[in-house]
Amino acid sequence: MTLLSAEPAVVQTGGTTEGQPGAFLAFGEEGKAVGRIAATGGYGTVQAHTPSLVAVADGRLYLGVESRRREAYRDRVVAFDLANGSQVWLRDVAVAGGLRALDVTDGRVTVLADRGSRHDGLDQLRVLDAATGDEKENTDTGVDVDQAQVDEPTALLVYEDLVIAVRQGAGVRPFSAYARE
Repeated sequence: MTLLSAEPAVVQTGGTTEGQPGAFLAFGEEGKAVGRIAATGGYGTVQAHTPSLVAVADGRLYLGVESRRREAYRDRVVAFDLANGSQVWLRDVAVAGGLRALDVTDGRVTVLADRGSRHDGLDQLRVLDAATGDEKENTDTGVDVDQAQVDEPTALLVYEDLVIAVRQGAGVRPFSAYARE
């Protein structure tokens, strides 16, 4: 079990190993479970080993998920209402390389994605409206951090117009900073 948020109380259960089903549980003020969100559904599958793709803000759970259609994988961001576990919106956001991290701050969902080697491998910032999922910004950063063979981001932090990707491990670049438009 992993504690994701204290206010409101949200935990992730299971889903940390292959084949183990997982879920996200939200609890009300009296400690009673009010919402349950499965780690796998019609929206895709939560990458449980990537905590940087999970965020809780303003009564919602935001997840970076992977969906497979035929032989192609599609990366998405999905928002759920914690009060009842219902899906609020779903957006396809990543290109070939996949999602790296997301952050929800000031009504905006900022997503760091890798464009993939077919598209020059540059990192890309996508900004969605947290309430609707509508895209507000799409910025190519001009940087390919993964080419330096660093670890996956463990967190994405947003301060004003700066986006900081935090990495943990043996990588030579533990932080990458990007400027939003």
